[in-house]
Amino acid sequence: MTIRRKLLVASVGQVLVAVLALGAIAVYTLSGMGTRATGLAEEAVINETLATLKLAAAREGERVHALVDRAVGDTLQLAASANLTGYLEALAGENELLVALGHEQANAVVEGLVRACAAQQAGVEKAMLHGLNVARDQLNRMGSVMLSEDKTAWKAVNQFSKETAEVSLPAMRIGQTAIVANADPATPSPLVDDVTALVGGTCTLFQKMNDAGDMLRVATNVINAEGKRAIGTYIPAVNPDGQPNPVVSAVLKGETYKGRAFVVDQYYVTAYEPLKDKDGNLVGMLYVGVRERDNDDLARAITGTKIGTEGYPFVMDSRGVVVVHPKDSLVGKNVIDDLKLEAFKPVLENRNDTCQIINYVFEGRKKFIVYKHFAPWDWIICASGYWDDLSRGHARTMAVMLEAELKSLHASACEEIGGKEYHHYAQIRYLDAKGMEVFKLVDGQVSGDLQSRADAEWFKAAMQAPQGTARIAPVELSTNTGRPELRIAAPVYLNEQCKGVVTLNVDWEVTRALLAGSVYGKTGYPYIVNDQGVLVTHPKYTLADNVNLTAEKYGELAAITRDRMLKG
Repeated sequence: MTIRRKLLVASVGQVLVAVLALGAIAVYTLSGMGTRATGLAEEAVINETLATLKLAAAREGERVHALVDRAVGDTLQLAASANLTGYLEALAGENELLVALGHEQANAVVEGLVRACAAQQAGVEKAMLHGLNVARDQLNRMGSVMLSEDKTAWKAVNQFSKETAEVSLPAMRIGQTAIVANADPATPSPLVDDVTALVGGTCTLFQKMNDAGDMLRVATNVINAEGKRAIGTYIPAVNPDGQPNPVVSAVLKGETYKGRAFVVDQYYVTAYEPLKDKDGNLVGMLYVGVRERDNDDLARAITGTKIGTEGYPFVMDSRGVVVVHPKDSLVGKNVIDDLKLEAFKPVLENRNDTCQIINYVFEGRKKFIVYKHFAPWDWIICASGYWDDLSRGHARTMAVMLEAELKSLHASACEEIGGKEYHHYAQIRYLDAKGMEVFKLVDGQVSGDLQSRADAEWFKAAMQAPQGTARIAPVELSTNTGRPELRIAAPVYLNEQCKGVVTLNVDWEVTRALLAGSVYGKTGYPYIVNDQGVLVTHPKYTLADNVNLTAEKYGELAAITRDRMLKG
């Protein structure tokens, strides 16, 4: 080989070595970058998932805590009930002056009825506020409200005067979803049907019609007398009497209206919230409402109650029209115009939120009316009786009113989940100081199967508890119903002495329904264990199955449950 050829071969070799070395370095570098990128992506996914699950766990926990917190509040309220206090005073013979004069008995009857009404109203208002939060959340998830350039023609009907007007309005959109006119209840409407499916009640989207502020229903699940969705009806800014409509007035000021309102053809407990586009312009309003509860139980309690042996409670509205009365023939009559009871004029003229009394003579006997105005329903709740008849039956009267209050509490603590109604309280009871059940509701019905719980540790603990406090027992299978229940017990005091215990047993299956709609990923789900690691809420198991996650057969999950979950 010549020197020239040797030099040429050596040069080519050096180049090849360099190229191979650089290639190897590049391949190694790219491989390392790929590995690091994959690791970073996986870490990001894990962190995002953990953050999501933490928020989810907190949210589910808040839902369960809200259920328990309400039950504690209801238990303490029942322990301080005027009806229960009046019943205990009658038993103790500490109201001789009441029996002699009659004022306190009639006041107690009226106050008990007002409390029963208020319990129903509070339950409806709570359901309404919950519905508003859900509606707002669902709307925000869908996107911003906007008005498109396309027009929709409407035959707008004033819900009060029934006057009609032809209007053409920009079509409303929420995010990518167009709001189209749909009067068919069988055809889904966006947002409004989603909200009702989650929390019940009714929901409506209103669009501002004009500068005056008339509000047109463009999507709703409020059904009219024809069985159709009440779209095309509107709430005028000015009522037929010339006064500003309170709902529209509040919304035009940027405020949320909450209260009783006439919706299409009947009264609801409602909330109307301003609806604005992304630029802050008022384009309509968002409504949720819950129809006022059926008052049949309350009416039966009223007509079945006596003041003494001859007196009775009844209800009329602010115009003097009788709403509830033991004599059906008087319902619908006006006490002034029809019944000619001029003595009732002060009742109609002096409505307020404290008990008032008037005395008069009827058919030669001295008679009285104790009354109080319950503004949310425009009811004047009255207790009428004879002064010579009030030495009997006070304890019985208070017992009836207490039972009515217990029924109202059971009825108001109710919510719709997945199209089914769930009552929170499986049992509501009062036990005397000896541990004997005196008043007992099971699934909303009065039970005559009264048992002694004198030996139960929870009863002994509640009897020793300070006034105004409650004791919460673990979730356990009830001896009365055989179902998983959470018992909350509070002592009942009269004149600084403990006279017994009230208990509310939360139907723990409600938590199963509450959490059933939550799914994480494709198969993930929430569940609850007690402080022993036993499943108390789970899609598959109940407390009766006695599944303890600390059992060794559950392997790593048992260690996690024992060493981390149960330690907080």
